[in-house]
Amino acid sequence: MLAYFPEIYPDELLYSVLARYHLHVCSRSPKQTMRDLFGANGVRATVDLQSRVAALSQRIPADRGLGPERLTKDFTLYLYYTAFEPKSVGQSVLASLADGPADAVHVRLGIAASAISAPAYLRYCPICLGEMLSRYCKRTIKFHPEQ
Repeated sequence: MLAYFPEIYPDELLYSVLARYHLHVCSRSPKQTMRDLFGANGVRATVDLQSRVAALSQRIPADRGLGPERLTKDFTLYLYYTAFEPKSVGQSVLASLADGPADAVHVRLGIAASAISAPAYLRYCPICLGEMLSRYCKRTIKFHPEQ
């Protein structure tokens, strides 16, 4: 059981929560952070569809109500990717993200075959970031985005 897991902000991706956990516990290694969170080696944090969320949810205190289905549906891009898929495909992907390796979920969803490539880095709105920091951060943080 984790002694600490960050509060999840409205509309925040699980990827961001995992990154904040890494910073908040002052972890020296991303591999150690993944071991702490998922209890296993070889788990990678991913922006869109996080795998092995059942292992993560078992380590978060139960009173937080963060089961594997909620972590996946509310804090990843699962609902966007499965909105127009048959229910059977959505259930199959959900099961893969919960317990197993999620190697083939992008293929099952048709994302791997897309002509649109993933961006090289994450993007954000500097105004929205400033609002989020002022709303959720307890201490004053001065942020100056690169122009």
